[in-house]
Amino acid sequence: MDIAKTEEHGQKPHGCGTPAHVPAGAQLWAQYHALTDYALYQQDGTSRTMYIRFNGIADLPVGRGKRFFGSASRFVNELIGGFHLDRDGDIASDLLQPTSQTLWGRTNPLVIYKHKEPIMDCRSGVCDKSYLWYNGYLAPSSYINCTSDCATGLPGSYRPVQQFIDNTPGSRYYQTNDVLVTLANGEQEHDSYPVRALNGEILIINPFDGEPYDRYEPHDGYDIYRIADGWASVGETKDGGGFSTTFFGANCKPYNGWVFFPASALASSQFKSGEAKMPIDGNYWEHNGESWPGKCPAAYNENSLTTWEFLHAYPFGGIGGNPVKRIDAIRPVHGSPNRPNFITEGHLEVFYFGKLYGATRWETWRPLQQVRTDPKTREAAAKVSGRCGQTGNVKYRGVQFAVTACQDWSAVRVLGRPELRVPWPVPDMNLLKNFHFGNGFANWQHTTPSVPDSAMQLSLKNSTLPLDARFIQGGQGVRYLAFGCAAECSSANVLYQDVPVSANVTSGRYTFGAEARSEGHDCTVRFAVSTLDSSGKILGEQSFTATLATSNGKFNAGESFHLSSEFVVTTVPITIDSKVSFLRFSISPGTSGTFDIVDAWLMKDTY
Repeated sequence: MDIAKTEEHGQKPHGCGTPAHVPAGAQLWAQYHALTDYALYQQDGTSRTMYIRFNGIADLPVGRGKRFFGSASRFVNELIGGFHLDRDGDIASDLLQPTSQTLWGRTNPLVIYKHKEPIMDCRSGVCDKSYLWYNGYLAPSSYINCTSDCATGLPGSYRPVQQFIDNTPGSRYYQTNDVLVTLANGEQEHDSYPVRALNGEILIINPFDGEPYDRYEPHDGYDIYRIADGWASVGETKDGGGFSTTFFGANCKPYNGWVFFPASALASSQFKSGEAKMPIDGNYWEHNGESWPGKCPAAYNENSLTTWEFLHAYPFGGIGGNPVKRIDAIRPVHGSPNRPNFITEGHLEVFYFGKLYGATRWETWRPLQQVRTDPKTREAAAKVSGRCGQTGNVKYRGVQFAVTACQDWSAVRVLGRPELRVPWPVPDMNLLKNFHFGNGFANWQHTTPSVPDSAMQLSLKNSTLPLDARFIQGGQGVRYLAFGCAAECSSANVLYQDVPVSANVTSGRYTFGAEARSEGHDCTVRFAVSTLDSSGKILGEQSFTATLATSNGKFNAGESFHLSSEFVVTTVPITIDSKVSFLRFSISPGTSGTFDIVDAWLMKDTY
């Protein structure tokens, strides 16, 4: 038998019968034992730095010769004597530094039914007559839209006393108690990746995933970058406040207003620095209650300056014990330091693009005068060094600046196996038209049951709550659709939109759902996507039911209709064959109550 292994650091292979790395002075017969000791009995760098184990035995003072029943007969002593208590335990150090995070699912009041609520329990595949003793947890799939192995006869008021932590359909840990524990240095997860928009254009999506990570929530955001008409620019953003903005360029183009650099700067091996002033207008279409991408600008800012330069081996990372990474980067700086009141009110936004990770860093620069005079700005500047390295003062266009906000995305995780991306609501990928209801009920239809009280009441509203009205530009506030029924809603109530089969509607993975909430109490809503033939006959259907709450726990209903909503979605495979002419996206209430839909989503994966 021949055994060979190439060692690290350029050492040569060792042949059969000659153990590698024999410790000096070891006798020949002990070489294999010494090699085993050398290879296996070393300090484990992954173990905890302190680990104390203990155990003990305590005799019970009962039985012959003991404090109690000390003179017991031999027979009695065999029954009660000779017992003792054993115990063991351990204490260990830990490297985790969790931040505050809610690790409990939604709770409801405890209800004891005893023998009042007989049910038929078929969850095991064998049906048993039983009783719902109390409102313990039952999987939603066993009683909501259940078709086999169901639990039936549950009271209409049933709400489980304790639910799973993650009840967001479509998320990676849906209906589990698995959680991601955020460490103290965790600020924001980010991953640049390309998608194909409905118009065929390639877009670069940059999600901003805040705590809790690994799923989209209304307070999360994104940037959408593109290269068009010779420029790299950001056309859309959903900022840290959770609201969407379109940056229009000249001629109402939803791009090339906020530019980064011209594509020609990359045309040779020598990057060319430069500057430009491009017409720009930022439209807060979501605050304004408009349909995406918003109304065309009536006027533009003609003095918005962008400069760009090349930074060789710029240092990224270096925070929290992470290594410093030196990466070649392009740094665009956006803002006009020469405009009036800039020193007291203005700021610059700075981006860093590297070949390895795309958008690798973002910063806000404010004049030092603001930092010295404004306590909040001074506090922000003091915190930045804990998030990003190399955040000292900088001089730009003759003005001294301090970094007052920063995100560095150069820290990466190497996955053990590929994972599908978290569904992220990007308007350019939404197959639904008028998904934000900015154009009223255009493109939408609904059914009307014959019983008036069970008919769905639909109304369009605009929220002017504090966060929803913060940046209104002559609009009416965040638009949303409210619907419900005077009595118990009939299952015949359906709000729907038909999407014709086209080059964008082919077989693949689809994500569908809504950003929604309830009013007054938790309610259920059913979302479905059906395939229809040319006559309107349903050929197949995928659906899920979501329980909506009045708040998502991050923001309350009195602050914002939008930010207090939940993003409830699921992702399913859909086959489009020659018989399919339409996809029908539909929403229908499952219980009585009032529901609010901020926007609806039907997206096909194009990664």
